[in-house]
Amino acid sequence: MVPQLPELTCRSWHPPKCTSRHSVSLPGQLEVPNNLRSLQTCTKEIQELGRSSRWEGALSLLADTLQRGPRPDAIVFNAAISAMERGGQWQRACFLLANMQKLAEGCSPDLFSYNAGISACARGHQWLQSLALVGLAREHLLKPDVVTMNCAMSACGFGNQWDKTLDLFMGFRASRLTASTASYGTAAAALGGGKKWEQVLSFMRLMSVRRVEPDSNARNAATRSQSEARQQVSYSCSKALANLPGENWQEVLEMLNSLRQVQVEANQVICNSAVAVFQRGGRWREAKAFVSSMRTQHILPNIVTLGSLASCFAQASLWQESLYLLWQTSDEGHSTQPDTQDCVQVDVVLCNAVLTACERAGEWIWALWLLNEMKLRRPWRLPGMSLPAPDAISYNAVISSCRNSGRWELALALFSGMKPPDPTPTAASFNAAMSVCDASYQWQRSLSLFWDMPRRSVQRTTISYVSAVSSCAKADGQLRTALDLLRRMRKETLHPTVETFGAAIAACEREANWDTARGLLKQMVEAKLQPSIIALNSVIAAYLRGHQVSEAVQTFEEMSRMDLHPDVITFTTLMNGLVDNELWAESLHLFHEMSKKHVQPNVISYTAALRACEQGGRWQHAFAFHSEMRQSKLELDLMECATAISACSAGTVAGEEISHWSQALGVFEQLRHLGFVQNRICCNRALQACAKACRWEASLAVGLSLERSGLEPSVFTVNAQLGALRTSGEWRLALQFMARDLKPYSIIERGGEAQGGLPFSEGDHVLDLHGMPSEVARVAVLNGLEDAMRDSQARALLIVTGQGLHSTQASATLRPMVVALLQDELKLEIRTPSPSEGRGTPGAFVIPRREIIRLQKSLEAMQPAVGTGPPALWQILAPCGTQRKKK
Repeated sequence: MVPQLPELTCRSWHPPKCTSRHSVSLPGQLEVPNNLRSLQTCTKEIQELGRSSRWEGALSLLADTLQRGPRPDAIVFNAAISAMERGGQWQRACFLLANMQKLAEGCSPDLFSYNAGISACARGHQWLQSLALVGLAREHLLKPDVVTMNCAMSACGFGNQWDKTLDLFMGFRASRLTASTASYGTAAAALGGGKKWEQVLSFMRLMSVRRVEPDSNARNAATRSQSEARQQVSYSCSKALANLPGENWQEVLEMLNSLRQVQVEANQVICNSAVAVFQRGGRWREAKAFVSSMRTQHILPNIVTLGSLASCFAQASLWQESLYLLWQTSDEGHSTQPDTQDCVQVDVVLCNAVLTACERAGEWIWALWLLNEMKLRRPWRLPGMSLPAPDAISYNAVISSCRNSGRWELALALFSGMKPPDPTPTAASFNAAMSVCDASYQWQRSLSLFWDMPRRSVQRTTISYVSAVSSCAKADGQLRTALDLLRRMRKETLHPTVETFGAAIAACEREANWDTARGLLKQMVEAKLQPSIIALNSVIAAYLRGHQVSEAVQTFEEMSRMDLHPDVITFTTLMNGLVDNELWAESLHLFHEMSKKHVQPNVISYTAALRACEQGGRWQHAFAFHSEMRQSKLELDLMECATAISACSAGTVAGEEISHWSQALGVFEQLRHLGFVQNRICCNRALQACAKACRWEASLAVGLSLERSGLEPSVFTVNAQLGALRTSGEWRLALQFMARDLKPYSIIERGGEAQGGLPFSEGDHVLDLHGMPSEVARVAVLNGLEDAMRDSQARALLIVTGQGLHSTQASATLRPMVVALLQDELKLEIRTPSPSEGRGTPGAFVIPRREIIRLQKSLEAMQPAVGTGPPALWQILAPCGTQRKKK
């Protein structure tokens, strides 16, 4: 539908009065009488007035011609309409065009008339009236030409109607018209005004294909479109980079390549957004390389760029890179004067990023140094430059840096120093100090900070409760406090998190309160919280400490239904619990499940597996696990090696316990090659393996290696060496060993008082076994019997074993062993001394003289059958000496 023209009546327009009643004055001309003026002269005069933008004179001359003649034709009206166009009088031009037939009878507007009117509307930015005139021309059966279309397109372009302009341009082909250079230029200018830079560039390519030389309008439109296109691309790229997730950091390089393809140079805003994407993705290498490339492109990094780069270094704990970046800040500008605009001034954000890097790396000394430099506001690199004053975030980072080093005193000192004019503590400051105390097992101080927060008008946060509950898990008997903190947290409209529940469950684990741990786990599920691996590991540990093995295994199996994958701590905790409950086969099965679940065992996992092998007598598995651990390049520890030695020495074949001493000694020998210092525990385990295999030579070699390392043999070491000599039948060496190294253990006195003030009668032999290991006591008893048999005046042998009050086990072990030796093996009669004899004590017994003589006669009766060699007493008690060697 063609828009209607606005009505303009004759009453609304009054022609200006002439300068003379009978003539009109033209520049450079004499006054001409009106009756002598022709239409051609009148047309020329109106055109001259129009060129000089004197539309009033042109309109007055037309009016005078209408009144006095000659009667104007369409050409005169066209000249007048053109004069209105030049004078910016689009309304009067439309009036003349619409009332041409009324003003001059028989005069009709032609195409030139409409073109002039459309051009006048275009100058007046009246695109709606221009389209209406195009429609009127077609109603009067006038076919628009290129000028008509160009004028209409120009009007639409001035009215920011780029879509109408494009429709008119597309109508050239429908009207069988050939677009001119001005047509392309007008359309391109209209599209450029509408910020349709893609269409503008398309028009330029179309003109190149059609070999149309662009005019000034097209060139200006193309130039503006390219400039606006670059700005739009830059803005779109910056916006896309700002919303780009860190895991999609590869798209940054693709976007920058796209910019280069459209010949758009990256600016500082785009570069800062790109570095921020690298920061979110934790790609510090890419961020560092990108900042270096900025300098090659003559784009100077500003403080925002350096802050993002420092944050990348902080995420990777690269404190050296962060400090070096801070040191280079004054070199980022062209100027060497620090007060110029080109020099980068250090702000607190950059310093905080450097402090965070030192915190994560545990470099508390450097963090403290930088904080002190910030507090003193000392000059930085160049005169006139100084570090900013620290804020609360700066203090928090330095306090947190003390966590890994256990510097809780320094952390509390920094926290106490946060007083005006310095920044006052915030909730994050309290949380950082509590975290340091919690990590250093200073749970009382951590809880003291927690209770002090309301007094300092600081609102507690969820992290505050997590630290407080975690502190309760570090101490015995604080489970009730941890549960009270959970209830208090709900009263303060704070919802417990997974970490809070996990810390409370850890407190249950410490006190083996598996029932409460199970209840807390149920509360997590009811609160629609996904239990963490840490929380479930604590629940399993609580079950195992409470000897609820089936519940622990059931929780382990339920992890898969919770879409959780057990980690190495889960497997290791359950394996150790199964071994503690003598379920070694299930523990080994769980160890093999780790490889199926693609979980890499650690040293503790291998140690648990070796404990299971030791318990089940699977020495082949133990040796294989130890070899596998060495091949996996895990760092061996002494506990793992000691367990491996014990596992190899506890093997069984066909139900009979056999020591694989060679494998055990092989593991023991590896300690020296791996650079470990000789350890008594490993040495004792190796000696036990030698004793089981009757390898006394190897046991003496192991003991000699312990002496060479400068370590004093312990009671267990001596006991193991004597056990190896006894099982091998080397009693003479055992006696020599006792005479050389065990003088403090064998106490045989004649008359007087025994150790501990025990009385006895004159002529008694006294053997005090207090503090002796079993093997040492066995050799001492046999040695005492030999001494009593050689002394013809010995009345009796008094043996003192004690009551087992200082035994490390649950009951006495030395007294039953000695009683079994005398009664079961030697068939001697013993009795407890009575108080009337002056020898009464519940921890001693007496071998009378008659029993000693009977034992001596039994040995003499066996002597001819035995022949020369060791004493007959040792041969009676050690028939395995030669037999085990043959075996």
